[in-house]
Amino acid sequence: MEKMDLSKLSDYQLRKISRFCVEHFVELLKKDHDLQIIMYPDDLLNIDEASEYLRIPVGTIRHKMDEIPHEKVGKRVLFTKRSLRLWASRKW
Repeated sequence: MEKMDLSKLSDYQLRKISRFCVEHFVELLKKDHDLQIIMYPDDLLNIDEASEYLRIPVGTIRHKMDEIPHEKVGKRVLFTKRSLRLWASRKW
């Protein structure tokens, strides 16, 4: 597989890629309970954990939800650390 230079992608392209990855990851979590136990604590964050991880207020995250790649699972909003890092690197 060829490596991609993510710095050359637009915000829109990064959001699309991130959303695609999160959606498929969440589908895997829904289907595989063992994967939930292994992956959820370290790789997926709820909004409070995302706020702590990025060191920005929860209100800022809620305000920028249309920009930040995330997935809703029931009433929960989940973020991947990778998608948060990509988003933050493009913003700051």
